[in-house]
Amino acid sequence: MAKRLQSLLPDAARGDDPRIAQLQAQMQQMKQAGLQQIQALKDQLDQSGQALAQANAAAADTQVRLDAERADQQMTARKLEIDAFRAETERMKALREIGAS
Repeated sequence: MAKRLQSLLPDAARGDDPRIAQLQAQMQQMKQAGLQQIQALKDQLDQSGQALAQANAAAADTQVRLDAERADQQMTARKLEIDAFRAETERMKALREIGAS
């Protein structure tokens, strides 16, 4: 009687449906393809992260160089101002000596 009732069940309910095995195989293939795509995206992300880190390091290095150059220019400008004050002082001394003579 159990066999008779079981024979009334559809193939899918008995587990004899070949479509289920085919669908399971397709799902497994899709899962593998998805995992491969995820790994590829992780690799790309890692490479992008490394490139970004290198770009940030280069930008920081450039900023340090620019800051040093700016400091050098400011120091040179200050030296020129001091030289101008000295020249003016020397000129005033010379004028005073000429006037005192």
